[in-house]
Amino acid sequence: MNETLLAPDYSGIDAIVEEIIEIAQGYMKGIAPEEIRTSISHAYHFARTAHEGQMRKSGDPYIIHPVEAAKILTSLRPDIITIQCCFLHDVPEDTTFTVEDIAREF
Repeated sequence: MNETLLAPDYSGIDAIVEEIIEIAQGYMKGIAPEEIRTSISHAYHFARTAHEGQMRKSGDPYIIHPVEAAKILTSLRPDIITIQCCFLHDVPEDTTFTVEDIAREF
């Protein structure tokens, strides 16, 4: 039997990120909505790429953990950098990317 590995479905995770962006846009009044979207999306995609292929015991892509953490964090109304850090917090520990890689990118 020829089994094909399916790529993970990120649609649910992407929807949570969209919710995080919308929440942030709702309380970050002094920052252009597109800047908020671009900054948060950039960190999410960087972390998602870094964690590519890593899965949780549940079978979900690993990135669900930092995304869910960021969603919880929004209740504290953090700034953009704090949200980005939440997405990126496991990257140096669990991937080949280093703190220096993150510093260069952000």
